[in-house]
Amino acid sequence: MKSKLIFLFCLFLSLFSSNLFSAEFSEAEEQYIAEILEKRMTLRTYDNSDQCIQAAKSFIKENDENLLYKNGSQEFQLTVENLLKTALYNCLYEKDMKDPALKTLMTAQYEKIIDYDEKNPAENRNRWYNVSSSDIINSTMQFLPQNQAIRLGLAEKDLYDSMMKIYPDFSYLFINSGLWYMFAPAIGGGSDVKAMDFFQKAIDTAKYPYEKYYACIYYSQLLFEKNKKSESQELLSKAEEVLPGKRYIKLINLLNDNGYSVFYYTNNREKVDKKLGL
Repeated sequence: MKSKLIFLFCLFLSLFSSNLFSAEFSEAEEQYIAEILEKRMTLRTYDNSDQCIQAAKSFIKENDENLLYKNGSQEFQLTVENLLKTALYNCLYEKDMKDPALKTLMTAQYEKIIDYDEKNPAENRNRWYNVSSSDIINSTMQFLPQNQAIRLGLAEKDLYDSMMKIYPDFSYLFINSGLWYMFAPAIGGGSDVKAMDFFQKAIDTAKYPYEKYYACIYYSQLLFEKNKKSESQELLSKAEEVLPGKRYIKLINLLNDNGYSVFYYTNNREKVDKKLGL
């Protein structure tokens, strides 16, 4: 009897462990997420930020009428909204980083996911929901008190660390982890070495063109900062193979030709724009 109880207890633990972060979307929902990721990448094909903004708004409008989205769970709906609103944010930010619409867009979605998170523990949520929500939180941090932003940043790292144990081939997760280690200060746990490792894993595990595109770009720019110019250019060329000859790669090449990485540009955009006449 005792051995039977031990067996049942072990079985319970194994089932519990296998269900960490195991909330799964349907095959159709996963495919829809892939389609959105592809649409987000195509925003880089437009000639200017105004066209990019209009296209992102059109994607959101089309999604509002999509039956899969309308009939999906709250978590799936929030995931889709996270991905699309992040896309619009990026287009708006590209045109004017001080646009007041940025705060309105992000904080409204942030409040939705915070409310949902309070009622649904992270270990019970879908992986795509978690990473897409982290994107929203990252874009919202600039509008939050510093102590709150720091707390959210540390919680994000813990979430990524937990998820990587469960999803060792989730490229999007590795991209986000790499960016976390890239931008976090060393005193707060940041590490270029770890960022490189995660960007390489993101490339190795990329399932969608979108993942390969951005993983190659980010790794390229980190290598550029390490003065590994030839390796950096090689990765940038691989990204361009995914999405040839478009304005984002052209901007990166312009920045690199003038000694700036994308990461430096992100933190010093006004100064660089003025100097390069952008």
